[in-house]
Parts: sequence; structure tokens; C-alpha cells
Amino acid sequence: MREIINAHQTCDYQLLTRHFCAEFKEKLTQERFEHAVQEAIIPMGQLITCEYLGYLKRVNEHQLLWKVVFEHSDEELLWQLYLRDDEAPIQVTGLWFS
Repeated sequence: MREIINAHQTCDYQLLTRHFCAEFKEKLTQERFEHAVQEAIIPMGQLITCEYLGYLKRVNEHQLLWKVVFEHSDEELLWQLYLRDDEAPIQVTGLWFS
């Protein structure tokens, strides 16, 4: 998760997608990623806290949850990372924040 947050703060698409499955990498293009970073992440400033909340077991994957706070935001964000565990190596199949 730390790599994913660092990738967002530095707008590093290669770092972000290192562990993505092919299908998710196709959906989250470099252009879409860079736009999201410029619009949503950079205005919030630096990461203040990143607290692991737990995970939920899904069919063939796990949904991992973190509470994240940035310096210029009054809100706590929920970051959700989906990992496929039905084959090796484990891959990221989804990433959401709200």
C-alpha cells in the first residue's frame, strides 16, 4: 500500500502498476491515472497517516482497507485494494478511494 500511495504522490505510473493484473492495467491507463492524481491527490498535500483497517475475503480475492489522511484534507479517505489470490503471483485487480 505504501508503494501505491507513493506512486500517487509522485505521479509514478510504473511504480503504481508493478503488481497490477493485465485487465486492471488496461482500465487504468497512464493518462487516467495522471488526471486523477492532478485532480484528487496533489491538492490534498502530503500523507499524514495511513492506518490498515483489515480485509474482507471475496471470491478469489481479498479486499484490503486503509484509512488515509492527507495534510490539506479535513476528511479521512478509505482506500480499497483488491488482490487476486487464485493464482501466483498475487496481483492487484482493483484500487478505489473514497
